[in-house]
Amino acid sequence: MRGTSRLILLADDDADDRELLTQVLLGLEPALEILPASSGKQVIQVLQTLPGDKQPSLIILDYNMPDMTAEKVLQAI
Repeated sequence: MRGTSRLILLADDDADDRELLTQVLLGLEPALEILPASSGKQVIQVLQTLPGDKQPSLIILDYNMPDMTAEKVLQAI
């Protein structure tokens, strides 16, 4: 991943799932920065507040979050 962002935005309303996936990703690439989000609305807020040069290289979305599904998040992005 040399020369690219090492930031991953991980959205899941289940804290255990977020923790498990974070552990797996960091086990594969310890230099990653994982930014957790617990809802679709939080994903939108995080993306709006990150500077342009600090945008995630990957966004992982749980499809069935209670406030916004992954589809709605993608439409908003």
